[in-house]
Amino acid sequence: MTGVDDWRIEFLTHERRVQNIHLGWKIYQDFLTEEERIAVGTFDEVFPAGGTVGIWMQAKQVSRWRAIIEVARCLGLPEAGYERLLNRLGEQSSAISRGRRTPVWVKESSTLLLDGEVIKQIRRPNQARNQIRIPDAFQEESWPDRIDDPLPRPATGVDSRQLGEAVRRLKQGLQRITFRRDGSGEGVCWEFAPGDPAAK
Repeated sequence: MTGVDDWRIEFLTHERRVQNIHLGWKIYQDFLTEEERIAVGTFDEVFPAGGTVGIWMQAKQVSRWRAIIEVARCLGLPEAGYERLLNRLGEQSSAISRGRRTPVWVKESSTLLLDGEVIKQIRRPNQARNQIRIPDAFQEESWPDRIDDPLPRPATGVDSRQLGEAVRRLKQGLQRITFRRDGSGEGVCWEFAPGDPAAK
């Protein structure tokens, strides 16, 4: 088997893994901007035509091979693997795909990833709704430095104690990144943990 065959098989393996409808919906909903979703059309229109990879090709205007590895990266392919496969294509990371490295929140499994590594998993999501609302909101907004308090507001307004408790519990067992209140009592920030390689 030639080296060319080896890397094609690796690309096709990634393609088969991401082409199911559930991951297609996740990519469409969580990783495309509103403008990109409008441009490609509704999920029901675009997914049957090309699957998850086809959605990414249309939205990002990239080749099939590049779409495969960029989708795989969104779904947990480690940075080193992404860069290696990109080099196989003779390409370099685009400004969009390189960007600042950010976590990925997989809502279906209540799992937080960084570079494909599990850094937090909430074992009993039904008992941790306030914790879950925080990464839900960060993922929805593509991981800005800060989000407004995502917790339901009591009739009396912002409850800083409720937010503080949710942040405290979310930080338990968390690796590589950390969350903190923004100092105003009305928002949450995330950042890399001190000393983590991704912070450089």
